[in-house]
Amino acid sequence: MYAPSYNWKTNQYGTKNLNTSEALITVLHLAEIGKMKPETVSWLKMQIDNKKLYNSYTTAGAIEDHDQSTGNYAIAAMIFARNGDRKYYQKAMNLVWDDQVRNKNSKIYGALGDTKDNDAYSFNNLLALLTSQY
Repeated sequence: MYAPSYNWKTNQYGTKNLNTSEALITVLHLAEIGKMKPETVSWLKMQIDNKKLYNSYTTAGAIEDHDQSTGNYAIAAMIFARNGDRKYYQKAMNLVWDDQVRNKNSKIYGALGDTKDNDAYSFNNLLALLTSQY
């Protein structure tokens, strides 16, 4: 991953924890211009293979928040699509659609969400819809 910020006055990178969604958007932009590092691709594939793309990491790579977001898997799918990797695009999208509510009696039927709390986050649902265009 990449540092969360850069201070132009001190020429130093920030050391705050990384928000995975923000970090993945940075990686997506790098993939769009062909500048994504091979190490980043390897790391992201490992997270997809293990189904463990967490919400926050330290800049040293330690997990800071063990929760996961469907939206992060959708951004990962976009990255793989931009990188021309259909296999990992599909793997990431399968993880996205695993969160789709299939119980027709649920108030959030069809959405990506949590049936226990009837929570469906717009971020996750919109990213899934955007990503399915790739």
